[in-house]
Amino acid sequence: MTRDKLQHISAALLLLGAALIGCDDDSSSAGTAMTDADAGADTSEAEDTGEVAVDTGGGAEDTSVDAPVVEPVSDRTLVEQPLLGDTPLDNRFSDPSFQSLDARHWFYVETGIFGSIVTMQRNDLAVTPTGMPTLSDPGDDPEGGRVLLGMGVPAEGAMMASVWIGDADLGEQPPEAVLVGLIALGRDGVEEAVELTWGDAHEDVGGIRWWRAEAVIEEPKMGFLYLSIEGINKGNFHVHAPVLVDVDGSRARLNPRPTLTRELRPTERAALERLGEVMRSSLKRPEGARRLPPRP
Repeated sequence: MTRDKLQHISAALLLLGAALIGCDDDSSSAGTAMTDADAGADTSEAEDTGEVAVDTGGGAEDTSVDAPVVEPVSDRTLVEQPLLGDTPLDNRFSDPSFQSLDARHWFYVETGIFGSIVTMQRNDLAVTPTGMPTLSDPGDDPEGGRVLLGMGVPAEGAMMASVWIGDADLGEQPPEAVLVGLIALGRDGVEEAVELTWGDAHEDVGGIRWWRAEAVIEEPKMGFLYLSIEGINKGNFHVHAPVLVDVDGSRARLNPRPTLTRELRPTERAALERLGEVMRSSLKRPEGARRLPPRP
């Protein structure tokens, strides 16, 4: 092979290499252009999708929740609540709101042979004539004889006694089955009772028909004094707001109802005797207790 042929072959190889390099550059340029075109297409699609999201509310879902609106709390307002509802504060009956049912102020007893002590039900009704609680029979013996005794303090002059009896059965007439009296000692020291009589009008309050029994006691009483109520187990009755207050002599004389004084019924005497037994037993010295030595 001559020198000239070798030179021709070298030149051809150089031209072939240059051609190959040019193809690579074109391919790279073409690839780059294709990538740009694809990116443009993707960007266009993204832009189109974005426009749809704007129009229809699409895109990423908004899962955020608005915080609840807290209303400001208004200041509390204090209101007056009478201690004894609408009843007078100078009431001479002990515990007219029936807080103590332990035979000290209110005593409910069977008048049969055994003289059992009965636990009454204290009811805080939503609405009553005076806003005070009521007492009712437990309802376990509607035929038995039971007497409720409530302690009071007599006055030196005239007094007026009253009590509301509620009839949950809404009777058209006053509850004649319920007998109400005021037991006390007269001037001669003899036990007697003043009958509380029913008024002509009634009040329908809280789904109960309320009747008021009352009496004016003109002559002063001595010693103990008890409100006596018998027969509340004979129906669906409530005892409410017993009141015993002083009245002046002129008001007592103007009382349109006559004062009816009577002897005690046997059931009332039996209830008083049982009450006396309970009180005496509560005063006994417990077994094993030592007597205090006498003072020197």
